[in-house]
Amino acid sequence: MADPPAPAPAPAAEKPFAHASLTVVVLGASGDLAKKKTLPALLGLYSNGLLPRHCVIVGYARTALSRSEFQDRLRPFLAKFPHAAVEAFLERCYYEAGSYESGDDFARLDAVIKDLEAANRGQVDAHRLYYLALPPSVFASVSRALRPNCWSHRGWNRVIVEKPFGRDSATSRELVSSLAEIYQEHEQYRIDHYLGKEMVQSLIVLRFANLAFQAMWSRDHI
Repeated sequence: MADPPAPAPAPAAEKPFAHASLTVVVLGASGDLAKKKTLPALLGLYSNGLLPRHCVIVGYARTALSRSEFQDRLRPFLAKFPHAAVEAFLERCYYEAGSYESGDDFARLDAVIKDLEAANRGQVDAHRLYYLALPPSVFASVSRALRPNCWSHRGWNRVIVEKPFGRDSATSRELVSSLAEIYQEHEQYRIDHYLGKEMVQSLIVLRFANLAFQAMWSRDHI
């Protein structure tokens, strides 16, 4: 496997993390959430020097794609960024196809990541961030295959799950409980991008339909 590209631009005030080895694995990389939101956000971090110098992005999904096909699929969604920044970022993007519930496929992904980490010679720590851009119904099953077969033993591991986190309190608690059996609390981050959606869409109604807000929700207090 080819060596990763040259280090990313680092911020002026560098911290130890700026020199760390970090692999960001986006599960569900062929889906809309990854293409429209996750990967452009990572490019934004890269462009502002907020990713470590030795950082690579590995997309993982069921869809059979070559690395160049994966990069070509991303380009239309990165068009708002300068061309040079897009191409430099895509040089850091890799792709691996496999099942979400196969331990063997995750072991193969682990081997790919280890090859990329080994290319960062001199880096003692090898951190991994797993972003699950997947339906909530598969969070637990994916995690059961992921953790035993694709976990870094040379640095920290973190898992981000983003979707409507359950349909109600009961299903949300069920998801929290199932993930707690697999990850420690400090290893996981949960994002519900629909939480409070209806309230935000109805701010005017919320303001004028509640007497408690009338006295303090005004130009004198905000």
